Formats: sequence, C-alpha cells, structure tokens
Amino acid sequence: MKTNQTSYKAFTTAYDQVIHARDIMVTLPHETQAGLEDFLDKWGPEAVGAAPTEGAKPTRFLLDLSGSLRGNPIFSLIAAMRAEGDRLDAAGIPFEILGFTTSTWKGGQSRKDWQNAGRPQNPGRLSDLMHVVFKGMDEAWSDCRDLLGVVLKDGALKENVDGEALEWALSRADGDEEPAALVMVSDGTPLCDSTLSVNPPRILEDHLDGVLDRAIEAGVALQRVRLNSEWDRTGITLRDGIDIPASGVDVRDWIDNVRIRISNRDKMPADTPLERIRMGAGEEVPMNPLSEALSQAVTEASNRLAAESKSSLGL
Repeated sequence: MKTNQTSYKAFTTAYDQVIHARDIMVTLPHETQAGLEDFLDKWGPEAVGAAPTEGAKPTRFLLDLSGSLRGNPIFSLIAAMRAEGDRLDAAGIPFEILGFTTSTWKGGQSRKDWQNAGRPQNPGRLSDLMHVVFKGMDEAWSDCRDLLGVVLKDGALKENVDGEALEWALSRADGDEEPAALVMVSDGTPLCDSTLSVNPPRILEDHLDGVLDRAIEAGVALQRVRLNSEWDRTGITLRDGIDIPASGVDVRDWIDNVRIRISNRDKMPADTPLERIRMGAGEEVPMNPLSEALSQAVTEASNRLAAESKSSLGL
C-alpha cells in the first residue's frame, strides 16, 4: 500500500544542512587531504578513458552518498564523475554536482527530539539530512574537481533520503540562467533505519516515486542511473533509467588493466585474461561502464531537454 504523498513530512528540519564540499575539505587533517589527493591522481579521468558528450546541455548531477556505495562503487563513481566533468568542462557546458546523505547515523538529533517529545506515532522522517554542493553551476571546474574526494573519508557515507534530495536538486533550478537537465545517480533504494522503524515501510520509496512523478509531469529532463541493481529487493522500477549491476560498478581492476595494456602491450602473454580488452594500434581507451552510463545519461537527458524546449515553442 502506498503512503499518502500529501502526508509525507519530516519530524523536524532543524538539523538539516546544506554544505559546500570545500568546507568539509578544510576540516580534514592534512594527512587525509594528502591521501585524497593521491587517490585522485591515481584514479584520475585520464585513466578511465574519454568520449565526447554529444549534444550535451547544462546538466545538474545528484549523487547518492549512502553507505551502500562504500568501497568499490564510490571509488568508481568518483572516477567516472571526474571524467564526465572534464568532458563537459572541455565542451564549455555548464554543470553542477550535488550529493546527499545524512550527517549522523540512527536519526541523530532529530530522533532524540522525537524521543523527548514522547515518541508520537508516524512522526515522518527522523534523520539529520546533509546535502552537499561539490560544484555550483557557475563555479569553475578547476576549483572543484578534487573536492569529490571528501566522500572517501571514513564515515562520510551514511543514509539516503532520495525524495527530499531530489526536491532540493529541483529547487536549485530556480537560479539557472538556462534550463538544465538532471541526472540522478543512486542505488535506487532510499534508506533511513530511524525513519523506517516508526513509519509505514514504504514511506521513503513512495515519497521518491511521488517526487519523480511530479518532476516528469512538470517536464523536467530527468535521467536516472541506478547502481548495484541486482542488490535491489524492493521491486522499484526505473522509468527510462539506466541500470548498472554491481559487476559494472567495480572498475578499479579495469582501470589497472587499461594501464597494463597501454604500457606493456608487447609483454602481455598470449593467454592473458585481459585479451578481451587488448588494444590494437590506434585504438582508443574505452570508457568504463559507469563513466559510459553517465555520458549516456547526460546525452539522453539533454535530448529530452531539447525536445521540451521545441515543444514549448510549438515546433
């Protein structure tokens, strides 16, 4: 049974925050910052291949920063996002990168307030949201591209309330100089244990579905990329989205394989397991699956945006 969309609420928004990734970076110890920079140098976009982003329009990215992406998926997402950012920047296409998680586990201060209020039934969302701006639409990419690394610090990835994050991303369109496409990258399943333990079980999923419905009805050029799709057990279906299975998210070995075949092409044994991705003379480095999905999502969302623009003009 679906939750009544008009009944969705947060018990309190007093502890929610919107923060720029730069403000997170400056709070990290110098050693941690150096470690992140080393990672970004190692897994930079030059290692994962590149391809032109055809017909791209201004684009807003919304990235899931939940604990389910810890490890290989978040490594791969950062590498792919940096690559797509480089492509868009080189083409002169404005873009914005946002992320969403919570600042605490187990409901944080919001849950404590609910407990102190006598634990009323069906309190709504019980968590302290943290929405992160990695790059604003008008910010220089060169000033922001390394900030994606802040999500690699211990404890950065927590819970995800997708519906409210999508509402936030949509609200930022009010300041756009020209219409922008929206690409949402997530594991497809909102999760906040504190909220789900005291509310109807589908409260977060139904709210996300409702926000998606309203966005689509409003003509938003929205494309979704869902990671680790075989982990999903909720029956959520994507609407014209792109599914990336867990096997396609782990690209760290793939990146090293590409390096091997580029630098040691003549030394590769005949029976190498890398034969299937071995390059011949003049071949370009292929994109990793997630990077390719991001590029595809930008193209498809941009095409929708162009179609909406023509329709509004009666063309």
